[in-house]
Amino acid sequence: MRVINLTPHNVNICDENGNIIKTYKASGMYARVDHSWETVEYVDGVPLVVRKDKRVVVTNADGILEFDLPRPKEDIMYIVSNVVLDYCTDRTDIMAPCNQVKVYGQVVGCRTFVGNK
Repeated sequence: MRVINLTPHNVNICDENGNIIKTYKASGMYARVDHSWETVEYVDGVPLVVRKDKRVVVTNADGILEFDLPRPKEDIMYIVSNVVLDYCTDRTDIMAPCNQVKVYGQVVGCRTFVGNK
């Protein structure tokens, strides 16, 4: 199984002691949920907006829009954020980091992935 990391940072898999046992390097492209916004009112002079028109987009490291989330392909899993995973409930080829591992209060990785299977 090939794994492609569509987050903007490396994803470390750790053992129960916080030791990094595997790293999935950032691919240079990242998936995110993009929104348009609509102002519905003002609270103490600050606009209160609501999200509209959600969609998943993938951008490259320079922030240039590349394409939508890649189509499912046999033997490929994509690492995405939990936000993208929650939005794309119909996709079984994506997974997000789960069970964070912290060392001295800093996240160093995760122990598992969570998916939509």
